[in-house]
Amino acid sequence: MRKNSLLKSIRGKITFFTAALTITLTVLAVTICFYAFHSYQKKMMIRSSEFNLQSIADNTSADLNNILSFVKWCCSSSDVVEYMDTIHGQGTLGQISSKNPRVAQMAFDTYDRIWEEYTLHNQSNYIRRLILSSDNPLAYMQMFYSSVPDRADAASLIASQDFFIPLYEASSFQWDGMVQNPFNRISDEFIIPVVRPIYSGESSQTTGWLYVEISPELITSRLKAYPLESDSLLYLTIGEKNYLCDKGTLTESPFEYQQVSDLKGSTISTSSKAMEAILPGLGKRTILTCSLGIPDFQLTEVLSVRRDRAQQTLYTCIIAGILFAALSFGVVLMYFLNRTIVKPVHQLRQNMDSISRGIFDKNPDIEWENELGEIGKGINDLSENVVNLMNTRIEQERQKKDLEYQILQSQINPHFLYNTLNSVKWMATIQGATGIADMMTVLARLLKNVSKRSESMITLKEELELAGDYFQIQQYRYGSSISIRYEIASEDLFGCMVHRFSLQPLIENALFHGLEPKRAPGTITVFASSEGSGETKVLVLSVTDDGIGMSQETIEKVMSGESLEGSDFFKHIGISNVNNRIKYDFGASYGITITSEPGVYTTMTIRIPYIHKKEGVEKQA
Repeated sequence: MRKNSLLKSIRGKITFFTAALTITLTVLAVTICFYAFHSYQKKMMIRSSEFNLQSIADNTSADLNNILSFVKWCCSSSDVVEYMDTIHGQGTLGQISSKNPRVAQMAFDTYDRIWEEYTLHNQSNYIRRLILSSDNPLAYMQMFYSSVPDRADAASLIASQDFFIPLYEASSFQWDGMVQNPFNRISDEFIIPVVRPIYSGESSQTTGWLYVEISPELITSRLKAYPLESDSLLYLTIGEKNYLCDKGTLTESPFEYQQVSDLKGSTISTSSKAMEAILPGLGKRTILTCSLGIPDFQLTEVLSVRRDRAQQTLYTCIIAGILFAALSFGVVLMYFLNRTIVKPVHQLRQNMDSISRGIFDKNPDIEWENELGEIGKGINDLSENVVNLMNTRIEQERQKKDLEYQILQSQINPHFLYNTLNSVKWMATIQGATGIADMMTVLARLLKNVSKRSESMITLKEELELAGDYFQIQQYRYGSSISIRYEIASEDLFGCMVHRFSLQPLIENALFHGLEPKRAPGTITVFASSEGSGETKVLVLSVTDDGIGMSQETIEKVMSGESLEGSDFFKHIGISNVNNRIKYDFGASYGITITSEPGVYTTMTIRIPYIHKKEGVEKQA
């Protein structure tokens, strides 16, 4: 045999396409895994840092809020307000006491009340100094709780500081960051100042102010234990000032960055925000900001790149293992496919696909001189056998249908004769000889239609005439207690083709099962109409009686042709036969349906295709 080149051979093609598919799927899977792992790792790193920052923020916020609650109390306490109203505009405390000895006692009471409230707060150890001063800086009260020495001009010193006026005039708490302690110029000691005005209890006029020093240890004591990577940065923002935290030490430092993207969905709390930003000298970094729950206070962490890279290295190793396993599997798969799959398999599959689509043509091209050729020959033999079997089955079904139709027709004839003769018996018994001639004339006409005509389809007009003859016979039995009326929607319906003797069983069922048990006068209504248009147009025939009605169980037995009891077989077999004839000729979507309300009515409806007879030729509407 002539050897083909590698790329033209089956082996080469299988190897090439299998390798390409394996590598493509592997690279795609590895890429998706890498980015999924990286995204998950970054989100987990952000949330881990967020949890740590939020823990510090929650504790710090609780302590700071307690201190602010103490400050608010001092500014609104009735004792403090009354005391400030008393000394307002009165000079120094010594001058005021000489004029009003009660002021000294009020000063002691106010001092004790502030001290009592101070000791009730768990965060009192973070309050370094408290000064309560009137509009005269010489009339002030001071409480300090640190080793920093006191000064006689303490109120004047505070009032001269740069932060005093902005904080004093602010509508609510305002922060100027950390400032050098005005009472300690020897060493670098910083405090967080709080200044609030005190209003008169009788008017909106200010009578003085309150100054409180908060120790930065309120925040730094917790930041000392914060787990921070060596290449991470932690900033504390107070007001408009930023402080770099280094092992609990805060150093004022500018914090500038340019936001690149907002990492929405990476944080758990709404008070936290994560973003990608570019920092001068550091490049692109991930920044996490967490609010302390108080305006102008927040913690910001520049997340570690080293930690991110370490996680990426781990994920890269895992993904490399997946890649190696996938490529190994691909190599094994290619080896297996190269040894087992050849071109004839594809041809056999195409031939089998043709068979599945109903094409059973014999294909001699798949009968090779090898094992696969034997399979191809078997497929061809199978196709031929299926065709023969289908032809045989179709012929058998046609013969079966003809036989069943003859059986159904033969069932209708004796059934009809039985009921007609039964009516003659009743007529002879009850009425004597009067009317027998008329009834026998109608009977003869009916028997002639049964015996002489062989066509299965007649016009609706002819079918209505047969039904009328049958009902006339039954009127001799029941007298004037029963009546029938016809409602035909349009004249063209009379030319529609219906099964012969399709209405008679329905009228018979209405008489025997609906009106006869009623033992009272009753009426049967035959209605004809059409639905739809074009090829989907349907002829609808219905027979309704105002008799005793039928239960659902009885309806099911009538439709199945099941015998209820005794001679009831002859009352219900006709409907089942007509229904089967319709379904045989037109399909399962057509036939008879029954609706009934016990004690009120029963309606039997026939639905068949609209076929009209014009000039002796049947045409589908």
